[in-house]
Amino acid sequence: MNTTWHPNSWTDHPAGQQPEWPELGALDEALHELGTRPPLVFAGEARRLTEQLARVANGQAIVLQAGDCAESFDL
Repeated sequence: MNTTWHPNSWTDHPAGQQPEWPELGALDEALHELGTRPPLVFAGEARRLTEQLARVANGQAIVLQAGDCAESFDL
């Protein structure tokens, strides 16, 4: 398996479940369009999250998830 990351490295992995694509050209168009856009997450943000989650794993911090789909706390 190739371990070098590149924008198309996701295509190196098998897809267990795929829908039927009625227009195969639409995928290429969408990938091209996404390639012209800025990243959703920047590398520094991902590194910082990794560091913060390592603190959680070491018992030095906790993860508190909040939002519309999170369970509420009864105080």
